[in-house]
Amino acid sequence: MRLAIVPLSLSALALGACDAKPSSPTSVEPSASGAAAAFPKPEPPAAIPTPSPRDLDVDALKKKLACAGDIHRQTCRILNEFGDASRFAPQIPSGEGRWIGNAYTLEKTSEKSALTLLSASQVPTSLVPPGELALKIGIGPLPDDKHDHGVKLVNALAHGDTVSKLNQAAPYVKAWTPSAAQGSMATSETSVRLVADEVYLRQTSTKVLMVRVKSSATGTAITVAELWPSSW
Repeated sequence: MRLAIVPLSLSALALGACDAKPSSPTSVEPSASGAAAAFPKPEPPAAIPTPSPRDLDVDALKKKLACAGDIHRQTCRILNEFGDASRFAPQIPSGEGRWIGNAYTLEKTSEKSALTLLSASQVPTSLVPPGELALKIGIGPLPDDKHDHGVKLVNALAHGDTVSKLNQAAPYVKAWTPSAAQGSMATSETSVRLVADEVYLRQTSTKVLMVRVKSSATGTAITVAELWPSSW
């Protein structure tokens, strides 16, 4: 009986040995988190702030135009007010504001005046390039056929009077859309400046003041304007 049992036990052990497979070493896969920790994603370079443009040198301009002691020329009067005014920061609940007033261009020793319109429209900040304000500015003339009504409108607004319902310039200004509104920037000091043109804006408690410097082959033309709010 013992001889019979022994062979059976050995054969069982042999079969167990044949069925058993050598175990392979366990491979460790690197996890995504481990790889990220070992090789952190580089941070994007910090954006270089856009430098603010220089402001208008009002004192130098007044000296150039010989404004010292001049109380008669509108150009010098408005430049004096411009120097004491605040940054242009219009309050326009509707998102669009319109101003109308007189612009004066100095040519040699004489001044020429023209009725001028100004618009300011708020734009989404997501659409504004770095360094610019969320404000589009447009400038344009009043049509000749509205000139007489425009003069009456400006006089009423300047003196705080009621504008006649028959005035044809008022609804025109309210509906006016500039043909080439452009972006604006805050200067290094007080003014707001247009991006493409050397036009500077400031404001007082009652009106907007504008100075435009336009250089050409024949010289530099200076235009100043005072404008009153017509719609906002």
